[in-house]
Amino acid sequence: MSSSTVRTHASPRSSSRRTLSVRIGIAALVLLAASCGGEEAASGPSPTVAETSPAPVLPTGKSPAPTAAPSPALTATATPADTITVKVTEHASLGTILVDGSGRTLYLFSRDERNQSNCAGSCAEAWPPLSTARDASAGVGVTEDALGSITRDDGSNQVTYNGWPLYYFAGDETRGDAEGQNSGRVWFVVSVYGGPKQDNATVTTSEHLQLGTILTDASGRTLYLFTVDERDKANCLGGCALAWPPLLTVGNPTSAGGIADERVSSLTRDDGSVQVTYNGWPLYYYAPDRGPGDARGQDSGSLWYVVSTYGGPIQTNAMVKTYDHPELGIILTEASGRTVYLFTMDERNKPTCSGGCALAWPPLLTVDGPTAEEGVATQRLGRITREDGYAQVTYEGWPLYYFAPDEKPGDTMGQRVGDVWFAVSPAGEAVTMTSPPLTAMDHSTPTPTVTALAVGPFPTPVPTIIAAAGPTVSSTPTSPPIISPPSATQEVATIEDYVASQFFPATVIVVKDLPVDLLMTRLHSEHVNEFSIEPFVFRRPLTPPGFVGKVQFTPDQSGQFKMRNIGHFFEGDFIVAESVEDAKALIAERGIQEFSLIHNIEAGWIMSDRIVVQKDIPVKVYNTSLDGDGRVSIDPFYTSEGVNVREGKITIFEFIPDVAGEFGIRNGEDVVIGTLVVE
Repeated sequence: MSSSTVRTHASPRSSSRRTLSVRIGIAALVLLAASCGGEEAASGPSPTVAETSPAPVLPTGKSPAPTAAPSPALTATATPADTITVKVTEHASLGTILVDGSGRTLYLFSRDERNQSNCAGSCAEAWPPLSTARDASAGVGVTEDALGSITRDDGSNQVTYNGWPLYYFAGDETRGDAEGQNSGRVWFVVSVYGGPKQDNATVTTSEHLQLGTILTDASGRTLYLFTVDERDKANCLGGCALAWPPLLTVGNPTSAGGIADERVSSLTRDDGSVQVTYNGWPLYYYAPDRGPGDARGQDSGSLWYVVSTYGGPIQTNAMVKTYDHPELGIILTEASGRTVYLFTMDERNKPTCSGGCALAWPPLLTVDGPTAEEGVATQRLGRITREDGYAQVTYEGWPLYYFAPDEKPGDTMGQRVGDVWFAVSPAGEAVTMTSPPLTAMDHSTPTPTVTALAVGPFPTPVPTIIAAAGPTVSSTPTSPPIISPPSATQEVATIEDYVASQFFPATVIVVKDLPVDLLMTRLHSEHVNEFSIEPFVFRRPLTPPGFVGKVQFTPDQSGQFKMRNIGHFFEGDFIVAESVEDAKALIAERGIQEFSLIHNIEAGWIMSDRIVVQKDIPVKVYNTSLDGDGRVSIDPFYTSEGVNVREGKITIFEFIPDVAGEFGIRNGEDVVIGTLVVE
């Protein structure tokens, strides 16, 4: 290991400052946190918190060029130049990266430490340091205050950016070459934030001595979340992102170390770079961390925390406080204002939500004892050790949880989910009243009568959701749903497949002025996108795989509308007929009746459990299972010799109902799990 002496950069601070657009007080805390982490932080423009961010987009990755020991074909040299410029350029496949004044690509070495080079000897022949006899100057797009230098063992000065020593790659022959990218999975081009830009960034785990199991990158560097962020939306920009460089990727991110693959995803930042997310949280480094194992950013400004395997913060002393919710009254939240919930299937001081359940409902974790703000009884707070070793906060003995689809403070989308998840009162009781989640609706338009989202993880300890009782009209995302009697609720099931970019079925038909229960599940998880049927449903979160969600509303106007997956930009048709007769006529005109069935094979139920069809019109049923494979029949119209319903996949039943009456939908040989009504 080569020792290095830090030489501070003496250039004056640039007078330009980016105007703070929102949350000035919070931004100041971020900057303070960056400068009080136990060592000098990378300075720069005042942090900016974003109001909006573009929808997540996954870029196409380029093939890495693994070069273990390149032959020197140097135009780059370790001979110090009198002056050197570091600037930003747009690379054809890697996006915005750092280069020198002549456009030659610059790299960082993930085995270096902050302001310390660990590449010497033959390593430095293959990766010549960016050396200069004078202070480097900032070119286009580079923050001058992030530039510095260190003194290497041989006495030469090496340029640093945000604490990272900078290098050339001997194998790069011309300007624009980046053949060293991803070499040995330890060499990477450098982002404008002063961090690595990886081909396929990996999220894994490490055991931290004080904090337990935390998320890290492949090199073992600690990853953090920012509680000012929203779900799949990064609000740390400008100088904030120099102190907290985002974990960037070019291609799709990957997982290792037992991390849930489906929870690792990405979003596109305002500058076009792609940031890795976990369970909806954008992930960051902390610039003052010296190297792997450091976690100096923990608890900075009471806004930044290491990340648990469940995709939530691990706080040092988790705080519980109160919030006056406009619908639910006084409820408990954690320090950032995010709602905490209790699970009625838990026992006092014994959590039963683990595995996939705890990814949907991350536990409120603490390292040391929790603390209480005014309005919260300190004596009601406690801490228990989960089977996985994490310490979870309790209140009146109830283990406390977040709800992953809640996007920001104040959201209560988890309220009354499956009638087993509830917000918590200051007395430590379940808040049993029902209210629509505030973020589910666009309040710039008339508020629709949409009840709280109902979601239940399967096959975790959370019990299944029971479909609404009574006669129903069931429909699906690809074709006409079933129309029920005028007094009934219309139950419509949809299966969302973002890989196919389609709802199944793709057309749903309902009747005006009759209540609708829209049941949703999805086959694949990239991140939880948003779902709308405007003007009836506004920006609701889609339910993750293994869950069933329910949105309730009454369509008060007829016509053809769009079901939209907002994150992946695909649509289905949602048709509201003026009357039952009009709906039946439309189905007859289409010549096909299409529906979806969501199966829980082990528990022996389906959603919806009653389908109404018209005689002699072909029927197409899309099926998916939440928890296993099975054999389902619709006597006497459809039978199968083997497995015909599969977990996480769509299978199709097709038949023509040529006899009127009521018939059983059977699971296996004898168990009737639903009814087919032929009119």
